Amino acid sequence: MNNDSAIILAIETSARLGSVALARGPQRLAERSFSAGFQHTRELMPVIAQLTAQRGWTPGQPDQIHLSIGPGSFTGLRIAVALAKALTFAHPHIKIVTVPSTDVLVQNASQAAATQNLSIQTTACVIDAKRKQIYTALYEKLFPDDQPDSFIPGFRTIIPSSLMTPQELLEKSPRPLYLLGEGLKQHSAALTAPDVFHLDSDYQQPHAAKVHACGWLRARAGLFDSPQELIPLYLRRPEAIERWEKLHGND
Repeated sequence: MNNDSAIILAIETSARLGSVALARGPQRLAERSFSAGFQHTRELMPVIAQLTAQRGWTPGQPDQIHLSIGPGSFTGLRIAVALAKALTFAHPHIKIVTVPSTDVLVQNASQAAATQNLSIQTTACVIDAKRKQIYTALYEKLFPDDQPDSFIPGFRTIIPSSLMTPQELLEKSPRPLYLLGEGLKQHSAALTAPDVFHLDSDYQQPHAAKVHACGWLRARAGLFDSPQELIPLYLRRPEAIERWEKLHGND
């Protein structure tokens, strides 16, 4: 299958509000967000069925699945990974591309820069990881003359997806620094410093269309993932497992 004509399903469930997009090669055809936050279990498959039906396709017809793989919501990530595995096992022709969820989110900084006339050179994502920690990644803007060595439209990764404290992020980041992500709600005070700017809430939510934007670059480079080895990028074990081990040991 030529990637330029591949039917693509893109899924974003790493954050509060999930979404699904359809594309053919590099061209996005449709996108739909879920009706409310944290409805991944209830709405993921119906939304996929509705979008594919509108194109005259079936959920098993896509050639590729582009998947926001984490870090983020443990439940949302598990649901999307389980669905992607089920579809590829039922339809072996489907290929999977995984995209770090911070790579998806950082693309909102380009929209913020254009809409608010901002000169954003360095951006970090902020996702709440609880226990006074955050999932984050640090990026710098790519200029037209830069070498295209990135799989993120308009950005190059400085620090990949990591688990750290807000203070650690501030210590590692150049200034001025622009922050975006749902975690700003919980960590705003800890991430307040000179020349550190918080982008508006309009830019805090990742979108399936941007999963496709990153996934398309990876697919074009042949960076596909094995369904058998597919797991979410948690960066930390689920809290329920840690509690179980604390109560019962590792047996």
